[in-house]
Amino acid sequence: MPASPTVDSQTIEVKGIKVQAKVLSAWNRAKSEFIVTYVDSPTTVSEEEAEKMFDRQEQTFTRGDGTRLLFAQKVALKGYSGRHYAAHTENNTDSDEILYLVKRRLYILIVGHDRGVDGEDVKRFFDSFTFEPQT
Repeated sequence: MPASPTVDSQTIEVKGIKVQAKVLSAWNRAKSEFIVTYVDSPTTVSEEEAEKMFDRQEQTFTRGDGTRLLFAQKVALKGYSGRHYAAHTENNTDSDEILYLVKRRLYILIVGHDRGVDGEDVKRFFDSFTFEPQT
């Protein structure tokens, strides 16, 4: 994080089940927002279910507004699958998002930034992310 993050909790509903999501966010001097959200599923998610979830997220990422998807690519970290999305948003900014599914925990990393700015900060943020798999 580029600064000490604010920490928040949100209740979200996943397949009819309410779960708590933790959200950490911080802004840098260039007015880019860096967000890490994580939520624990009540059950383990299979690799097939994870791929379907990543595909749905890609559709949700650009549905209903002027956001244009630049790319979606499969990624992995410590042997766990994920997906990286980048898009131009309708308000003339860019958004980068990476999701990782680690056993029952979904991590969502998002950076919202001015178009064409903060490429190094985005890369440093994503490259610095790590986790210890929960049992």
